[in-house]
Amino acid sequence: MSYRYRFARILSVLSLVTLSSATQAADVMWVNPDGGSFITGSNWSTGNMPGAASTAIFDINSLYTVDFLGNVSTARMHVLNDKVTLDLSDFDYTLVGDGIELLVGGDPAFGVSARLTILTGSLVSEQAYIAPDPGSVGLVELADSAFWNVAGPFGQLVIGDEGDGTVEIMEGADLNVGNLIILGLGIGSHGTLSVSGTGSVVTINSSGSYLRIGSSGSGDLFLTNGAVFYMPGQTVEIGLGSGTTSSALISGVGTLWEAQLVTVGEYGSAVLDILDGANVISAAGQLTAAAGVGGSAFVTISGPGSLLDAGSNFRLAGEGDVIVEDTGRLTAVSSVVIGPRVGTIGTLTVRGASSWVTSNTFSIGGEGQAFMDIEDGAAVMQTNDGSASNSAIVTITGTASRWTMRDLTVGGSPSDGFVTLIDGGRLVCRDADIFGGPQSVVVVTGADSKWTMTRNLALEGTVTLVAGGTAVCQRAFIPEGSGNGTLEISGFGSEFRTTQYLDLGLADPGSISVLDDGVLLVVGAYTQGSQGSLTIELTPTFVVGIEQLGAASLNGSLEITLADGFDPPTGTTFDILVAGSVAGQFITEILPTTPSNAPLAIAYLADRVQIEVGIIPGDVDGDGMVGITDFLLLLGDWGPCANCGACAADFDGDCAVGITDLLIVLANWTA
Repeated sequence: MSYRYRFARILSVLSLVTLSSATQAADVMWVNPDGGSFITGSNWSTGNMPGAASTAIFDINSLYTVDFLGNVSTARMHVLNDKVTLDLSDFDYTLVGDGIELLVGGDPAFGVSARLTILTGSLVSEQAYIAPDPGSVGLVELADSAFWNVAGPFGQLVIGDEGDGTVEIMEGADLNVGNLIILGLGIGSHGTLSVSGTGSVVTINSSGSYLRIGSSGSGDLFLTNGAVFYMPGQTVEIGLGSGTTSSALISGVGTLWEAQLVTVGEYGSAVLDILDGANVISAAGQLTAAAGVGGSAFVTISGPGSLLDAGSNFRLAGEGDVIVEDTGRLTAVSSVVIGPRVGTIGTLTVRGASSWVTSNTFSIGGEGQAFMDIEDGAAVMQTNDGSASNSAIVTITGTASRWTMRDLTVGGSPSDGFVTLIDGGRLVCRDADIFGGPQSVVVVTGADSKWTMTRNLALEGTVTLVAGGTAVCQRAFIPEGSGNGTLEISGFGSEFRTTQYLDLGLADPGSISVLDDGVLLVVGAYTQGSQGSLTIELTPTFVVGIEQLGAASLNGSLEITLADGFDPPTGTTFDILVAGSVAGQFITEILPTTPSNAPLAIAYLADRVQIEVGIIPGDVDGDGMVGITDFLLLLGDWGPCANCGACAADFDGDCAVGITDLLIVLANWTA
């Protein structure tokens, strides 16, 4: 027998007040196994019903119903080895003693469980303990619009004190608790609170009160089928005890659980399932998952209308998984943070059309490993900024799957981040900063995968567009002092587009690779500085490497590569850059050797840069050398060309033979 039970029994003796034989202080035992009226004296061991100073004890190892014909008060009530139904018939049964007034729990020595069922009336107590002893089993049922008031600012209900306790609220019954509810208080204990059906309500209403599901033991909450659990301004802790496992299942249209501060998995393992249209609202508060060292949390929000409103903030701080699926929704007024501790893995999965995660800001990445998967048309949406850093991995997969925000940061202090768009995934932001080195990466792969930036891309890490992936911004540049930014565009249909300008390698190293028929489209100006590096791969289906409507200013290096096995035919030209105008030249030019050893040459024309195969610049007569004959032919054609396309000495393509063409001949003189 626990100390609480012994203490309650002692109080039941020490606090006696002798009023009459009916109210004499005593433990008064129910003795009629067939049930009967509470007020009938012959049903009790003393021959009189218990009074306001007595403890009513039900302990005859039997199943029966006790009827009420009026309001009744006793000091306490103990249901030990019986299964008793109190049919209150709309009357009140008030426990007025001190200490623990209600105990329900079978004696484990006899292997018997205790059950107390309350019907159609009100039970009032201040402290109640269900399953008080190690190994004891106790069940309290409220049904048929019954009301149980665990009253006062110190009112407390412990379900599973040292044993296995259960409270079930159903059929429109109502439980009101003044201060706290604990499920699974002692080590090895287990507590269950089940609230089911429209009109069934649990309320905790004192400021600073709380619900603890799994203290040193384990606990389970079931809130289903339109039931309501209302505890505004109060705290919820699920899985407090180290090494314990606890859960909360919130299910069904109209089912509502409202609290303020919610912790899922403090030091133990905890599960929170919000299913089939249920709502959990942490009004003006926050929800923290896996808050303590050793804690783990598993949260699922699934089904049309299912909602977790985390209040100001939602945070996955340690080991755990959060799943939002099948049009479920997770919202936070301020922030969503997926930031697991050292040695832990935290994952957010959002999947299915109309499945949403919304907040003001979003951050993924911690000292552990963080993952976010957005799949099958789901969305993560921020009104302000989003970030992926500290080795975070974000994957956006499938048509209409999207992550939208104001400004995006990938990587940075203290480490990198990785974002991948696959098969129609979308990433939408205003400004993007990819920084922290080459391990900070954004990959856009697959037809219809698209990254849209309405303003700037500051490229300090790596951006790769492959297999038809695209990205668009107004301005792209490598910030000064940032290190080496890298852009790779590979595969037919892959395109990077800027609508104003692209600056490469002006103050710090940067590189662009256009491979396998990818395209870089610059609507405005393209400026390549001395530290910029451009690589273009030639293929049998090559059209253009950089297509530009504005001015191109060239410097730095150019490397031309050939697709595997490709031998460009002699006489072929490739427009590696087409622009409104071209100024400057690449300082370093790296050209490959073709399989047939045909020479490659770079030609800088007024509006483009070309690679010429088997053509030597300045070789007017086509004999493979540049010499006096070519010089004389050039002089013969000096001046405007009558036919621009047929003017052999017009090497710069300006429809005239002049000083620039003469300089090309002199620069390539071989005989």
